[in-house]
Amino acid sequence: MCWIRALAALVSVLAAAVASPRAGAVVNGVEVPCWDRRLDGVGLLISVSPGQTCPGAVSGSCVLIAPNVVLAARHQLGVSTTSPLPSLQQRPLRVRFRRSADGLAVNPVVFNGEPCHGVYQEFSVVSATDAAMPGSDLVMLTLSGTPHGISPIGVEINQPPTSAMPIMIVGWGYAGPCFGTGPSWALRLSRGMMQAHAQVSDVLVFSPCSLWTTEPCQYCPPGGPWVLANLHDSGGAVLIEVPSDQSGAPPQVRLVGTIVTTWAARRPSSWNAFGGLPRIEQAGPVLLADFNADQSTDARDVLDFLNAYWVGDCRCNLTGDDLDVADIFAFLNMFFGQDG
Repeated sequence: MCWIRALAALVSVLAAAVASPRAGAVVNGVEVPCWDRRLDGVGLLISVSPGQTCPGAVSGSCVLIAPNVVLAARHQLGVSTTSPLPSLQQRPLRVRFRRSADGLAVNPVVFNGEPCHGVYQEFSVVSATDAAMPGSDLVMLTLSGTPHGISPIGVEINQPPTSAMPIMIVGWGYAGPCFGTGPSWALRLSRGMMQAHAQVSDVLVFSPCSLWTTEPCQYCPPGGPWVLANLHDSGGAVLIEVPSDQSGAPPQVRLVGTIVTTWAARRPSSWNAFGGLPRIEQAGPVLLADFNADQSTDARDVLDFLNAYWVGDCRCNLTGDDLDVADIFAFLNMFFGQDG
């Protein structure tokens, strides 16, 4: 009868997910540091009117998992789980990434009072692919171009987390203590712990907390620290850090869940269920010295790094201290310490 109890637990989790507020920006999150290029692939999903390019209306977050493909939450498109995907001609979508092609990064959507300030990369969505699993709340979006200098975030398929471990959530939503309150629409992250056995089937419960619109807005059990998503964090990333393939290099991040509520996510493997195509593959080794994110390492990466270093580019701060010659040596050690 164990399978009956397991099925009942899954049903209760899914029912609670339906009843809970949809996810938004990271509660009590902090803006992602400029130097942390690992998180540049968490994008902002924007709905625009036909013929409009900027600014549009915020629909949520998404994650770059291939050079021109993002994974998002289906409900961000304004449709129910049983309705077909909307026409992109009638409901155009765009994806904004915080880092511009020349390496500058601005976390807030509105900068110096201007939402169309240009310090970002933004692409139209040219096609949308529904998940094969009914009710999985995932959609794959193909972009009109490939972001320059932004690497896709690797996906963890083979070893999904089930034990208590540190995680981070990253999104563009509200950061206040109540649902839909506080500073909004900037790329933020929050670090905390995920409880043991937080995975039930394809649902990843990343938080034991509840978030509501009226005081007291949060309930969390003892322990933690815990993380919570907020409005417009849907489609954002639940990430774990994994050791680098290269000794002494900083840890890399892996996507283990797409945020769908304030406390739950969908494992990326649920996309592959029921024969979902194109398949999401397990992340391979990261090319740490691929400074220009062209999926290879060569002399151009060294030249690009040095050019960026001389103008004080924050991406070159590899040691976490002030930008200095130690960062050059850190990059060269990564460059000569791995195969490209």
